[in-house]
Amino acid sequence: TPANWGTFQQVIVTGLNDSVVDGDRTYKIITRKPVSDDSLYTTINPDDIVVTNHAREPIMVVPVDSLDFGIVARDGYNVKTFDVVNAGTDTLRVSDGTINSKAFVASATEFKVAPRDTFRVYIQFLGESAIYYAALFKAKHNDTSRGDLKIKLEGEAFKPTIAAVDTVVDFGRVYVFFDEGRELSVYNAGNSDLRIDSLVTSGDQFSVGPSFTSLLPMYLKPSDSTSVTVIFSSPDSGEARENLRIFSNDQDRPRFDVPIVATILPPDTVGPSFEIISITPEEALLKQFISVETELKDATEVEEAVLYFLEGGQTEFTAYPMITEDQETFEFVSRPADVTMNGIAFYMLARDIRGNFALSDTLSPPVEFNDGVLQTTLPNSPYGDGLPNKKWRLVSIPAKLGDSNVENTLSDDFGGHSKSSTWRIFEPEQSGGGSQWKKPEKLSAGKGYWLIQAVKENAFFSTGRGETITLKGFNLTLDPGWNMISSPYTFPMTPNLDATSFYGPLTYGKENEGWSEEMTMLPFGGYLIYNRLNSAETVSLEPLDFSSMTKTRTLAREISDGEWKLQLNAEGENYSDIGNIIGRLSDAEEGIDHFDNPEPPYLDKYVSMTFEIDNPSTKLPSMNSDVRSIFVRDGVWDAAVQVKGEKGPITLSYDLGGNFPIEDALVMLDISTREHY
Repeated sequence: TPANWGTFQQVIVTGLNDSVVDGDRTYKIITRKPVSDDSLYTTINPDDIVVTNHAREPIMVVPVDSLDFGIVARDGYNVKTFDVVNAGTDTLRVSDGTINSKAFVASATEFKVAPRDTFRVYIQFLGESAIYYAALFKAKHNDTSRGDLKIKLEGEAFKPTIAAVDTVVDFGRVYVFFDEGRELSVYNAGNSDLRIDSLVTSGDQFSVGPSFTSLLPMYLKPSDSTSVTVIFSSPDSGEARENLRIFSNDQDRPRFDVPIVATILPPDTVGPSFEIISITPEEALLKQFISVETELKDATEVEEAVLYFLEGGQTEFTAYPMITEDQETFEFVSRPADVTMNGIAFYMLARDIRGNFALSDTLSPPVEFNDGVLQTTLPNSPYGDGLPNKKWRLVSIPAKLGDSNVENTLSDDFGGHSKSSTWRIFEPEQSGGGSQWKKPEKLSAGKGYWLIQAVKENAFFSTGRGETITLKGFNLTLDPGWNMISSPYTFPMTPNLDATSFYGPLTYGKENEGWSEEMTMLPFGGYLIYNRLNSAETVSLEPLDFSSMTKTRTLAREISDGEWKLQLNAEGENYSDIGNIIGRLSDAEEGIDHFDNPEPPYLDKYVSMTFEIDNPSTKLPSMNSDVRSIFVRDGVWDAAVQVKGEKGPITLSYDLGGNFPIEDALVMLDISTREHY
């Protein structure tokens, strides 16, 4: 101004931080001519002024960006460091340091570093769990040339950790006096080797087997496991609660307890139950396989199932193990050749792990067969060589036919419909026998029929389709007196008859044209049985009854002194009657008893020898045997020979057996000639 133009003025120049690390920088202050009314003053142009802005700023240098603490024992520690260097000319200020994990601890989170100096930061790693840790040390600072200070931190704490898959060993329902085992899977959930030192149970109802304890101490790598078998054994019922105690080097749980519980029941003596039994196909087909499937239930576990299979006529079942995938559903598949005309039967045995077993019912599904399969040429048939021409024979049908009509069954094989020039068939007019006969309309299993054919010297016949009779048994109803019966099976069958109540079975024409007593009934054969009782009786044919003894005959015994039997035979050229018995036995009675048998009825021509028994109170049939008491010495037997249709001479013969008294004599008196022999 005009007032102070001649006085020096002070100009202050301030250097500013441009936030760029670029060292010293030189600047020029440009001067200009002054603005004045004084022309001389305005011509003065002072020199430009040069100024230098010297750098004064912190420069942070950190040699590392991460720290790896490696593997550290859990509850142990490790310390790593990093340096913070100030390469600048101003004080470096670090603040607000943080770590996002409690497993890492920094020695300093706020500090200053003088220019050209270094500050060391210590980081301590303390793993609380046996896991891998990753964290970040982060801090702010005044070095404007870079962002926040960041150091990556990582480390792993190792420790064995014992664990079990199940929180409790639950035996559920168990039984006294039977040891059971349950598996407990124990594993190492840590990341270093687990050492199992010992295992014990807290009581005496559970234990760990020596096969496991003998392996201790045992080492498990991380994630490895082992299976511990806990064994139950107790004589007392009730609730059991104990602990399995596992001692190891897990410092958190040096004793690891797993509860063991069980409900102990009284002794288990019940075997598996057969819930479902199915047969495929439902109707067995001849020479085709069958499948048997059963569903089993048990209080514990089914160990095995066995199917016992039998073909009719056999005396022993064959055992076949059944197949299973889940110990609940078991299956058996037969061979096609096992399913025959003799029929089939089977039962199953199932056993559980305690040794208890159960048997199923015996099943015997019918076997279906086609036309022409059932023939008189069947093995064991009495007519394997054919039915003789113009001779009566007793026949039967050993099956249940789909079409049981007599004409439909027999006419094709015997030359057409029934008539005297082809064939005839009869059955009793009424039960009890006698001489009244009728033609049947249907052929039924278990019945016998008189049949005569006149078309061939030896004729065979077959039937239509049908099915076999169950092997579980077949009932015959025997009325008082004579009954014409048969076996419904295609294999020999021995009836179990009480000889005191029944006489027979008898068949006709086996060796001659006459009656003979048989032990066994054959397929296609017909038979007579006499019921001595006054009421109808049911007799069951039991193919699955393998008893070696039968009541059909009395047991053999030694003949005592004075006991004897005389067999009388009457034989003609074509017809005969043999096996007629008189005698005395110690257990026979003087009157009628089971040693005295009636003469069977005849259909047409015959030779018949009978004994007439005098009993005023009862009208008795003619008898073919009359055995009396040994305690009566003398006796007279009235015998008669009747003949019809026999043209040749009749020959009488005898056979004496036993111990006939030497002081006595047997005399045969011919009433017609008055001659004796």
